[in-house]
Amino acid sequence: MAILLKLRLVLGLLLALGYSTIVMAETSKSVLIINSWSEQLPWQQSVERGFLQAMDAESNTIVYTEHLDAERFPTEDYQDGFASYLTQKYKSIELESVVAESLPAVEFLMNNKSLFKNIHRFYFPDSDKVTATLSSDESLIPIFEDYLGSFNEMLRIYNPDNIYVVADSLSFSGRNQLQRFKEALPTSLLNDSITFLVDMPMTELVEEVSRLPENSAIFYLLIFKDGAGKDFIPYKAAQRISMAANAPVFSVWESLMGSGVVGGYLLSGERVGRLAGNAALYFGQQPLPITKDAFEYYYDANQLERFAINKKDLPETTILINDFPSFYESYKLQINLTVLALTLLIVLSIILSVVNRKRRYLVNALQTEQDLLEKRVLERTQELNQLRIKAEKDARTDVLTQLNNRRAFFELGSLIHSQSVRYKRSYAILVMDVDLFKQVNDTYGHDAGDVALKRLAHVMYASLRSSDITARIGGEEFAAIITDLSDNNVLHKAEYLRASLEKEEITWKAHSFSITMSIGVAYYSPNDKGISDVLKRADQALYNAKGHGRNQVIDTSNYALNATTHLVVSAVK
Repeated sequence: MAILLKLRLVLGLLLALGYSTIVMAETSKSVLIINSWSEQLPWQQSVERGFLQAMDAESNTIVYTEHLDAERFPTEDYQDGFASYLTQKYKSIELESVVAESLPAVEFLMNNKSLFKNIHRFYFPDSDKVTATLSSDESLIPIFEDYLGSFNEMLRIYNPDNIYVVADSLSFSGRNQLQRFKEALPTSLLNDSITFLVDMPMTELVEEVSRLPENSAIFYLLIFKDGAGKDFIPYKAAQRISMAANAPVFSVWESLMGSGVVGGYLLSGERVGRLAGNAALYFGQQPLPITKDAFEYYYDANQLERFAINKKDLPETTILINDFPSFYESYKLQINLTVLALTLLIVLSIILSVVNRKRRYLVNALQTEQDLLEKRVLERTQELNQLRIKAEKDARTDVLTQLNNRRAFFELGSLIHSQSVRYKRSYAILVMDVDLFKQVNDTYGHDAGDVALKRLAHVMYASLRSSDITARIGGEEFAAIITDLSDNNVLHKAEYLRASLEKEEITWKAHSFSITMSIGVAYYSPNDKGISDVLKRADQALYNAKGHGRNQVIDTSNYALNATTHLVVSAVK
């Protein structure tokens, strides 16, 4: 009876596990977020961080991320091309929902109704002026900057006599920020109490803010381009301004914290990202967020101390950064125990000294011997560790060329493949083979062949990036893994490598000769189960390059699309 009960329990657990797997497969979601700005901007990084945090709550959710980069490419023809790119990329991906963050991405998605049909769209514009009529498949959640709220918090916490607004009207984004700020504040306040420092060259602006009158404050509205036409990341511009300024700098965006900005009532990009993620995940289960959900009070403790702002005046919900306790407060217990131990040790040392000086001498001598022994053991341990590190490196390095060997190539390649699967990144594999290498060995000898292979390795070092993986995977066969480049750029990189080798003159004793190589190129595909799948296609491309005359680059993916044509970057030799 007991055995039957155990069997039933195990069977029940297996059925429950199988059911949960089926439910997970059925409820898996794919969500796309289209960001307005470059992924290099701290604001955009903060939004994406919050979005991914929300998505992590559902382990079976797949997240796709795109960047419109509207600051650099505001033109309509670019947006048309971007729409075509999205159409091709996601035509075979079943998306659950699409999120557009900030006004440029929202307007782009609204203007392209043919994109992502029958997929729910969530619009998160940083503006309250989007008044379009929405369909049942659209949700609008305006998360716009509360300029007046942030400005009033500056007045409350610091109460300056002179207010200076630093802004930029030369860039697309800076101009929008300045316009919305002026629309948000009362006209009387704008005309009587504020001095605008707009479109000044950074060198002049830094000089200006370094000599402001006493009891002044700076309200920073982001600088993307200064008066001299130089481009800036707003966070970097804030660093330069706050470092030079003799007055506190306030702003609207939490992503500027750490740059020297004092803080205030700030819009958090991370909160916006979490709100967008939760809206996409739990649409219909939770109410849609509102503007105030994305705001909180943030202050920098270092800047509060610098400008003598009392922490007691901060709101109760304030998030304080750089608020580190003193060394004694952090280690109070440890310090007290250490002092007590030292006191007892001193008393004991005095007693031992009075009772038996000779014993103390012997103890010290023994301690000295022990220290010497530990030092020798440490030195030996370090020697063995260095030998171990060298042995591990040798096991993964080709002796002749000092490139990675075949083992290291597959280990590093497997890691890159795993990262590409997880983060939706791209990579390509180049497989290279020296043309007619046997003739080199037969004509000049194997030593000359070794010199030629070393020269090929040198050309690979010089032609490829330090982040690319280079390896010798056979006798005269080499390979490289190139990450984060478009297909076209990969082909040009391969062609540059091929042409560079062709130009190399190799000298061996009294002889001079040159070598060429054929290159096969293959790209990672989401259907690939491992690096071996990509490598096989690259080998096929290499075979095609050899069969079509050698000394050329062939893209096997293009070859596979049309059995009678293929993309040849170099001329057939």
